[in-house]
Amino acid sequence: MNVANREMQAKTAVDPLNVCILLMRMECKRFIKQRRLALEMGTDLTRRGIVEFNEVFADISAYNFSITVSEDHYGYQCTVVRNVQKNRVGGESNNM
Repeated sequence: MNVANREMQAKTAVDPLNVCILLMRMECKRFIKQRRLALEMGTDLTRRGIVEFNEVFADISAYNFSITVSEDHYGYQCTVVRNVQKNRVGGESNNM
């Protein structure tokens, strides 16, 4: 346990059941705070999510893929097909 759980550490020797209840309350407060912060954001991704998105899609060109979206009874189905070969030499990126 770390310094943030000091209150819980003090109660572990007294009553394990109260420690569990305290831990649940602390986690509920943390969850509610994080959910509120997430809902207040103006974007769909967090700052960390935007960084990871940019790292993953930096070397990908949309021209190398065909995207087809069709609607069925349950919603939409999206199909993505690569237009070029994986081991293509030259071009924008060789490591796809």
